[in-house]
Amino acid sequence: MKQNLHAAFSFLTILLQGKEYTNSTMQKSVYYYPLVGAVIFFISACLSLLFLALINNYFFSALIFLLSDCILIRGLHHDGLADIVDAMGSGKRKEEFRIILKDSRIGSFGVLALIFYFLFAASLLSQLLEMNAANNNTCFFLLQMLFVGLWSRLGLLAFPVVSELYEPGNQKISLAKILFANFKKEYFFYWFVFLFFSSTLCFNTSLIIMCTSFSFLFTFPLYKIAQRENGFNGDFLGANCLLWELAGFISLVLFYQL
Repeated sequence: MKQNLHAAFSFLTILLQGKEYTNSTMQKSVYYYPLVGAVIFFISACLSLLFLALINNYFFSALIFLLSDCILIRGLHHDGLADIVDAMGSGKRKEEFRIILKDSRIGSFGVLALIFYFLFAASLLSQLLEMNAANNNTCFFLLQMLFVGLWSRLGLLAFPVVSELYEPGNQKISLAKILFANFKKEYFFYWFVFLFFSSTLCFNTSLIIMCTSFSFLFTFPLYKIAQRENGFNGDFLGANCLLWELAGFISLVLFYQL
């Protein structure tokens, strides 16, 4: 378990230095991804609240949260979102679509996607910070972010449940293929049940219902593209992670407004 946790944190974050792992260890590490998300979001939330106390600006504090998250994961999932949107915007299919996914350069569609993601996420986070401050319960923001951190990284496990990996073709190494070659789908449901009861206990059932609805609504277009391309790769996982993150933010804002 310790080695699997270390592999998960070293792969997804800068918190631990990476080392050589067996394929078996890497495959088992994916089941700890939601826990990694919780730690990342807790650290980012603490930094966000610190800056809020110093400058008393909700939007800037929200940007600090997103910047911290991006740095801690080395922009790993953000790169996936940009690549997916670039490939979608190109209108290409099959092999040409996959070539654009693997291109290290980011095109105009990818840049616009990241700009809209950061602006939208910062707007939602600033509302959450302001609502918590208005209720004199700013520290409750930490609990909310723990939930979204767990939920967003559950999005990394959601795609392998509904779709299949495509063959890497001319690629010598397919990281997604290594990670999810022997993926056990029941672990996604174990985490979902845990989050369902935790959310019901800390908030109420309506939050997890909203979160699930928005998340799968966001996942559906990605799934249709993966179906068209006969499978997905790591970029789909990263994009889905950020979409589930936005679903968590949206659900929390609506939860406190309704």
